[in-house]
Amino acid sequence: MSLFEDKITIKDDKGNEQVVKALCETGRSAPNLDGDAGNMIKVVKVVFIDGHEVKVGVDGSFYHPDTRVLYSV
Repeated sequence: MSLFEDKITIKDDKGNEQVVKALCETGRSAPNLDGDAGNMIKVVKVVFIDGHEVKVGVDGSFYHPDTRVLYSV
């Protein structure tokens, strides 16, 4: 799968939102029981915040490297 850059909205643990650049990948959701092949989804791999490149966890969260504030995608 190819990676692409996109702007996304992230939210900190207090609910404050911020728009940042992110490196994303196109993926496919799990098929359902009806035989559907699944839907195309955008998977965020890396977030660019305050001059840092931060990997996003499988749960869609990461800690800011300077402030240690928890963010979610």
